[in-house]
Amino acid sequence: MKRSKSVILSTMLIFTLCACNANDTERNSTYSVSGLNFCVSEESKTDTSKPSDIPTVDPSLYTRKINKANIYQTSETVQYDDFSFSNFKLTMSKQLPLGVTKEQVIYLGEATDAEGTLTSAQTYAFVTMNITNLTNKKQEYYLCDSNFILLDENLNFTTSFIEAHYRSGDADIKSKEYFKQTFNPNETTTYTIGYILDDTIANADNLYYLLNLSTRCENSKGYKIN
Repeated sequence: MKRSKSVILSTMLIFTLCACNANDTERNSTYSVSGLNFCVSEESKTDTSKPSDIPTVDPSLYTRKINKANIYQTSETVQYDDFSFSNFKLTMSKQLPLGVTKEQVIYLGEATDAEGTLTSAQTYAFVTMNITNLTNKKQEYYLCDSNFILLDENLNFTTSFIEAHYRSGDADIKSKEYFKQTFNPNETTTYTIGYILDDTIANADNLYYLLNLSTRCENSKGYKIN
């Protein structure tokens, strides 16, 4: 039990603090621990009757593979559930992009100078893309559901999510729902989402941008970056 909890705790450190959308529930379920979601199969469920307990699961049962058909070029439009994503652009730099100030970025101990330039082995990654609500009703979407991952040659996760640090728009940076966005029916809006990557990840040749994390992770879709 102690060993299993240790594995989960170490895994939690590299998972995003954003909740992942969970849409496919045929075989797998999503555990949420302090806002962190894990893709686990039905066989790995354990008693979580005590709210403070961390679910104990066998890491070998994680579903952490993406289908090859769900990997797209950045020039393509991708439909995922009730949304589509298009006109993907990525800018990487040690400096903040024009129009973004240091006060608009959530920092978690990263070293910067007075202007927000990163002074350690890290790089800003700012993603800009069009997001379209494909339905005739209002829809909510968490902009931080999209994130960078590394995949091995078999399209298995070799690193997990990096936390989002910035979003465009007039949302309150101090709000718990900073990354939550409500889309009107059939609305298309361009958003920019900012991240801070370790240089080793930013320069990796197996870098991908996952648009959303399905409960059955192999159904998730994303862009090939490098």
